[in-house]
Amino acid sequence: MLSIYLSMVETDEERDLVTRIYTHFERMMYKIALGILKNPQDAEDAVSEAFIRIIKNLDKISGLDKEKCKGFVIIVIRNVAIDMYKKRKKDEHLDIDEAYDISGGDVENDFLEKYDTDVIHNSINSLKDEYRDIITMRYLYDMTIDDISKIVGMTYDGTNKRLHRAEQGLFKIISEVDYVKQ
Repeated sequence: MLSIYLSMVETDEERDLVTRIYTHFERMMYKIALGILKNPQDAEDAVSEAFIRIIKNLDKISGLDKEKCKGFVIIVIRNVAIDMYKKRKKDEHLDIDEAYDISGGDVENDFLEKYDTDVIHNSINSLKDEYRDIITMRYLYDMTIDDISKIVGMTYDGTNKRLHRAEQGLFKIISEVDYVKQ
């Protein structure tokens, strides 16, 4: 795959940057996409799409250090995977008998668990980008506040405060959704 990506850029400097990004982050990108999409083929497609987007935006990351580049890559792959997930859910049309094993599953509990997940997912997506990204890095990718602060270019305390504000915003949104639901 790397050779395909390298054919998309013109200069040796760009080829070197694409090679470094691929070498350092391809495996991590796959893990992130697989965590969201739960399907190896879809995860591979997401990584390919993300690399195309990254290549189109090489000018934005050419001067970044490794940690900030990592943050950019994480955000791109996450967005691509989420877009694919949403499209797949929208296009999914399953017969109820195919979706559940009537003899062994609890359809009601499965639905309620799914609904709660969707509420949380939609609530996170409704946050401002700066809050959504910090929540995602902290809780989905299990990154430390120190690592996140390096990626976003803030102090540890500033990152911690932003995370706290993001958590409060998320709690408020989820509380409002639950209130409307009742």
